[in-house]
Amino acid sequence: MRESRFHRTRLVLRLQHSLRVRQGQSDYLNRLNQYRQRVWTCKITGKSGLTYEEVLVLEKHAAEKVQQIPEELVAPALRIIHYSGLQGWVFGLSLLGIMPLAERLGYATEQLAFYTGDTVGGLLNATFGNATELIISIYALKSGMTRVVQLSLLGSILSNMLLVLGCAFLCGGIVNHEKEQVFN
Repeated sequence: MRESRFHRTRLVLRLQHSLRVRQGQSDYLNRLNQYRQRVWTCKITGKSGLTYEEVLVLEKHAAEKVQQIPEELVAPALRIIHYSGLQGWVFGLSLLGIMPLAERLGYATEQLAFYTGDTVGGLLNATFGNATELIISIYALKSGMTRVVQLSLLGSILSNMLLVLGCAFLCGGIVNHEKEQVFN
């Protein structure tokens, strides 16, 4: 018997603003409906209540503005700050350099929590929320700065236990001052 050269064709659909290809009309329509909902937030501007397409346009526009900063100004400014002995500026700029990483990790865990549910999302947020501290600790250990790692871990524990919990109690007391607070 000869095999047939013709195979049954399947319907393949591609969303306009996504690189994913959807097989099947129901999957395509579900994803399209999700992209059209006004639940998306632009992480650069902080504006919420947008559709997926509006978020993409805003993020593209913001990225173009960042690219307009002349490179001739950035490199000399960083060099002057690095060699001038102004350690506070070095710390501040290093902090600004780490902030996008922390934001992207937060965004990724938020998106995973959207699909996996509150329990798994909370676990992922707790796990990846300390990823920047873990990365810094690995580099500090490679450089032999064990005391820095110890103090970083102590600061992380104290800030998570005391500062975050205390702020939760304070805000809960302000909002629910007439009734007993219950925390989940």
